[in-house]
Amino acid sequence: SAGEYVDVPQSALDSLAHVGAFCGANPQRPFTVCVNIAKGYAYGTNGYIGGRYPVEDKDLSLTIEVKTLAPLLKLEAASIRHNGTIIESVTKDGGTVTAKLSAVNFPDMARVFSAYDYSSQVEIKDETKAALRTAGSLFLEDETGSVFFGGGTLSTNLNLDIAQYSGDIQDDIGEGAFSYSRISRVINLAERGLIKYGEPCFFSKGELSMMAIGLRKQN
Repeated sequence: SAGEYVDVPQSALDSLAHVGAFCGANPQRPFTVCVNIAKGYAYGTNGYIGGRYPVEDKDLSLTIEVKTLAPLLKLEAASIRHNGTIIESVTKDGGTVTAKLSAVNFPDMARVFSAYDYSSQVEIKDETKAALRTAGSLFLEDETGSVFFGGGTLSTNLNLDIAQYSGDIQDDIGEGAFSYSRISRVINLAERGLIKYGEPCFFSKGELSMMAIGLRKQN
C-alpha cells in the first residue's frame, strides 16, 4: 500500500526530536510512543502534556515511533524520503537505512492547540513560579502531589490549615489544581508561561510550544 516517495528535510526530523520528550509509554494508548507531523507542525504527547514545533514543509505528514526515530537522528543523512509506509535515509557515505513508519491513529493535536485563545490567558509571574518550586520541593520522588490555586494563594492542600506549604501568588489566574509533576515538567522549560482558569495551561520556549492538560476545578 506504499505510495510515491516524498522528500523529508532533515529539519523535519529535528522538529520531531524537539517534541519527543513529551511522549509516554502507555501500551493502552499506542500514540504516546510516537511523534507526528501534520498541518505544518511536529507533535508529541503522553495524553497529559503535549508539545508542538513548526515544520517548514507544510504538506508533510507522517507518524513514527520515538525509538525508531532515534537512530535516524544520529546519522549524517545526504537525503531522506518516505512513502507512507517506510522512511529511508541515505547516508553521506552511501549507506541506506530503512525504518518503518507507524500506522497508529495519532490524535488531532492541531485542534487541541488551536482551541484556545492564548491572548486571553494570563502570564504566570515570577512569584508564582517561585511558589510552585517551593511547593514541589516538599513532594517525595515517588509521590504524586497536587498544587492548588485560589484567592491569591498556592498551597499543597485544599485545606490551608493542614497544608504543608502555602504562599502568596498573583490573584488573577483563578482557582484550580494541578498535578505538580505535569506542570513542573513544562514550566521548567518555558521562557513564557500562560494559564487560564478552567482550561489547559500553555507554555512556550522559542518555537517550542507546550500544553499541560490537567487543570481541574477545586471541589
